[in-house]
Amino acid sequence: MNEGPLEVYFDAHCPLCRTLVHHLERFDHTASLHWIPLEHAELPIDPSQLSQELHTRDRRGIIASGAQSCLDIIQRLPQLRWLAPLLKWALQSGIAEPAYRWVARHRMGWRR
Repeated sequence: MNEGPLEVYFDAHCPLCRTLVHHLERFDHTASLHWIPLEHAELPIDPSQLSQELHTRDRRGIIASGAQSCLDIIQRLPQLRWLAPLLKWALQSGIAEPAYRWVARHRMGWRR
């Protein structure tokens, strides 16, 4: 099944985000992720909300954010797909989103 590339909107000014993109690009051998800096985002989301967390959009136009976006990303990367059941469990149990939001709030202080 060809799902088409997943658009991933990230904060290019964030050191943690840039490092994450750099590392995940190395796993993306089939170009299944299309990384788009926030300043080039064309999403129907308030810019202040957009800058607070990672967002993804699939070819059907479905937009996700936060921990769900992380799940969308790892499901596209065969080497990381084994993490998907754990992240699904964390999402369902209510752990993933608060953890994601904590990291997102503190991301500018993280250095490579």
